Parts: sequence; structure tokens; C-alpha cells
Amino acid sequence: MSDQAAIEAEIVRHCRAGIPGLTGVLLYGSRVDPTNPSIREDSDWDVALLFAEGGDRDDDAEGRAFAKTQFELWGKVGQVNLVRPFRAESDFLLFEILRNHRVLWRRDDDAYLDFVVRANRIAQEGHLRAELERRMTSRVEA
Repeated sequence: MSDQAAIEAEIVRHCRAGIPGLTGVLLYGSRVDPTNPSIREDSDWDVALLFAEGGDRDDDAEGRAFAKTQFELWGKVGQVNLVRPFRAESDFLLFEILRNHRVLWRRDDDAYLDFVVRANRIAQEGHLRAELERRMTSRVEA
């Protein structure tokens, strides 16, 4: 097992053990392609955590589990950035994860397809909003 594969397994193990309700763990960012020449030994690990729709709660217990898991991972494998893609401050991060990711673990195919469908729906809604704004702006300027 390569160092990267061992670290990925450790990330999945910690996330599954420490964060209840997970349906998937995705790697995104520079480490998606292990042959990427820009990866350095100290490069961070960008990890998206998936939950069933409505299962990504925002309560104190979940926040503590999330923070504890991230802290433990930092101690074991280095800088790990755990994100919940549907909680991102902008849709850009969600689109980046959708565009370029690798599945490290998924509960089942339905859980992963749920992520893809939800993310694509948000992308389409964003595209429609942008098109409507463009049309409204062009009418005002005319």
C-alpha cells in the first residue's frame, strides 16, 4: 500500500468513526491525482464529507465531532481540511468538488448519486439565476 493510499484509508477510518451520519468521503483538490507533480510532502488534504439530504445537522454535538475528527487527523496525517459541500459559503467550492474529486468511501451507490444529483441541481439553479440576472441587466441598460 502506498503512503497516499495508507493516509487516505486513515482519513476514511477517522471520519467514519468520528462523524455520525456520513454517506461518503471524497478527496478533492491537488491530491486527487497522486501523480500530480505539484504535490509536496506538506500539501494539505482536501476532504468533502457527504451526508444524506437533511442529515447534515448543525448542532453542538455534530460540531464537536467534526472538530475533534479534524484535530485528530491533523495529528496523524498533517493538514486535513474537512468540508461539508452543501454548507459551503459559496457554490464555487461545491462546483469544484463536483468537477474534480475521487471517492474514498461511500455507503452505497445511492448515497453518492444523491450528492451528484443535488450538486448538479444547485449548479443548474445557479446558471439559471446568472442568465436571468444577465437578461435583466441588459433590459435595464437598453
